[in-house]
Amino acid sequence: MDSTVPFALDPNALRQVPNKKSEVLKFNVRIEALSIASDKDIEHGGIIIPKNALSYFIRGRGNDELQRQLVIEVENDEEEVEKELRISLGMFLLAAFNVFGYIRVSPIVMNSTGELLFNSRLTNLINPGQDWFCVHYILQFSMNKKLFDEGTALLPMHVPSDYEVLNEHLYNYAVPLDWSLVKDRAAKLDTERVFAFGKVLSELIRQQPGIDYVPMIGILTAFIEGLLKISSGENRYKFSVKLSNLFEDTRIASIAKKLYDSRSSFFHSAMFKSPDSIFEFARIEFLLLAIRKIFLIDLERPITKDSFDFPQAFKNK
Repeated sequence: MDSTVPFALDPNALRQVPNKKSEVLKFNVRIEALSIASDKDIEHGGIIIPKNALSYFIRGRGNDELQRQLVIEVENDEEEVEKELRISLGMFLLAAFNVFGYIRVSPIVMNSTGELLFNSRLTNLINPGQDWFCVHYILQFSMNKKLFDEGTALLPMHVPSDYEVLNEHLYNYAVPLDWSLVKDRAAKLDTERVFAFGKVLSELIRQQPGIDYVPMIGILTAFIEGLLKISSGENRYKFSVKLSNLFEDTRIASIAKKLYDSRSSFFHSAMFKSPDSIFEFARIEFLLLAIRKIFLIDLERPITKDSFDFPQAFKNK
């Protein structure tokens, strides 16, 4: 089966400064075995990555057996695809693929001439490659009930009251990247909206999870508000109702309000809050899952400001 996924999009949606003379950017993406290697240091954007550190930046903390690389074949004139646009393509594909399942996109980009570029927006410079929200063994720990019970019995861990409910949904929807689904639907995604999601993911990657997680919740809840077109009125109430109906679970309403309140408390007090345990990151996993569900539903039936206002909304999706 052909594993190539075609894309055709307006490159201005990926540029910081739009180009008045812009044609449609056409490219194909495929997955193959990881093979990037270089005997040179990378110098890009004022950052130097030594050649002996490239593997760490490329692989992160993932399982070598699961490592693949994305190959992008641009149909346009290669000279028109500037460096920064190639960097933006990495962020776009990170978001586009995460709509359909977990995937890591390396901060190292290789162009058509073999030159390596470094995308600082896709790595945590304190712990390179620590895009922790999609590292497979953290997900396994979070969703494996036996491991959870054994871990909490042996260690004095704080478990948030909403963990069990969130874990239930995370477990039901946790799926690896479905390449056939990507091939069938990815090209239908809204470019600007997906790229905005890529920026959100890059901000999560760049932050250090051990220091604070409330701003991450703030970024995600604000993005979800935009996707659900919540723009005025009782935003906290609307946020809780819509998420509850999105997951068809009335228990989600009170949890959504707490998430919204934690975001508000940061903006009102400017106080950071460190997580009490790894289990609190289930809240961020849950918000990422909500974003994924919204994107997938929007592909079938466009989201409006009235979507998910009532339990019967989108019942027959």
